[in-house]
Amino acid sequence: MVGVAIVLAVIVAAVAAPYLSPADPLAQNLSHRLLPPFWEKLGSTAHFLGTDQLGRDVLARLLYGARITLLVGFVCTFIAGTVGTMLGIIAAYIGGRVDALIMRLADIQLSLPFIILAIALVAALGPSLFNIIIVLGLTSWVRFARVVRAETLVVRELNYIEAAHALGAGAWRIVRHHILPNVASPIIVVATLEIPRLILMEASLSFLGLGVQPPTPSWGSMVSEGRSYLDVAWWLTTVPGLAITVVVLSVNLVGDWLRDSLDVRM
Repeated sequence: MVGVAIVLAVIVAAVAAPYLSPADPLAQNLSHRLLPPFWEKLGSTAHFLGTDQLGRDVLARLLYGARITLLVGFVCTFIAGTVGTMLGIIAAYIGGRVDALIMRLADIQLSLPFIILAIALVAALGPSLFNIIIVLGLTSWVRFARVVRAETLVVRELNYIEAAHALGAGAWRIVRHHILPNVASPIIVVATLEIPRLILMEASLSFLGLGVQPPTPSWGSMVSEGRSYLDVAWWLTTVPGLAITVVVLSVNLVGDWLRDSLDVRM
């Protein structure tokens, strides 16, 4: 429940960022650069979490950066889940050479280091939010496909599927009304475990300069920008780093809870 509460709070904060933000996240004020958080000796409540090297409010950038982080995590997971679920059902339901082809493609992709593949594709396409979503979404389908394929292989042999065949139901109707609802639980669990992984991937790409380009705030780019000031402004990397850690941990807790709740064998 703590994980659910934190995830919901972050979603609300991201959606309501224009109303919660104490300042414009892009506004620069060099006279207020590197101000510490309010609890430090030189801190001020006007800048609750301090300012960065250009005098921009860290809290404002954190709130707006949450939009990028959550957008990438949820949209990429949706794309990967849709593609992976379709390919997994097709592989298991049709079988034969189609199944072998899809699974060999999955094996090939799993043999490639995911971070290296993502860096290469984003570097080739150019760093932008759209390209990150496309690359991460279309290269994360394998886990969904393998899980859905395994579940579909079990479901398609059950008696009610054979009865539907005997009654003349078409393949699309069987998949839509009988197979898909029965593989929905593992899809939901895999999705909740993929979201934090993709959040970390977006942060990693942004840290390397291949994510959303400045001055748009992103948690990964905030960590990268603050690493040069660790000795004088620890909050520039610590605050977004803690935000990434807390969100990833919370979503993982939710995924673990869903796995236990949706597993009928538990």
